[in-house]
Amino acid sequence: SLPDGALRISADMEDVTVDYLPPLPAVVGVDGKMLLMGTRLEISMAGGHLDRLAVEPASFVVEGVGREDATTVDLTITGPIDDAINLLAHPYLEFAQAVGLEPGSVGGASEIRLRFDFPLRNDLSLDEVIVTARAHLQDVAAQDVIADYDVSDGQLSLVLNNAGMDVSGPLVFQGVPMSANWRANFGDDPTVINASPTKIEFALAFLRKPTYMVRSKRRSP
Repeated sequence: SLPDGALRISADMEDVTVDYLPPLPAVVGVDGKMLLMGTRLEISMAGGHLDRLAVEPASFVVEGVGREDATTVDLTITGPIDDAINLLAHPYLEFAQAVGLEPGSVGGASEIRLRFDFPLRNDLSLDEVIVTARAHLQDVAAQDVIADYDVSDGQLSLVLNNAGMDVSGPLVFQGVPMSANWRANFGDDPTVINASPTKIEFALAFLRKPTYMVRSKRRSP
């Protein structure tokens, strides 16, 4: 076999499709470069689209081509949170369903750094794919989050992996500003933990008070 540095092939790409992990939607309209050097293949993507999400500079790397075929896909995607939930709800992933999120249930904008690590072969199960993601979520709004009350103006950070998802940051809960900290575990029996229950309980108790209990006690002269 040839030494790793003995083979070098490069090519420019324009408007190509990168089917990085079937059956997930491919990245289309990709411009960039492809470089094969020995047993390392790298595709550098200058941009493209994944369904309705915009793909910023991204990469597809295979180490040990024809041997280990260890593959890393690193994507930065931006767009409406609803479209990001559509991706997380894909039947191959089902992360959104695991925490009770449905497409159309959350508004706002997202910027997500999404990474997949897996061996390059057909018919991979999700157990063979390491998924990690970090996201900034802006202007998050959702209805009927707790006891028919709404969340708005969320400026949240999200961290996700195969084990679960953490969301934290400031938001407004039915008009009451607070800082939320939320953990959801994936699995056959997922659990959802609110790390700030006292704040939620206080807000609910406040909102349920009769109006005469929250009026100012100061009397008119």
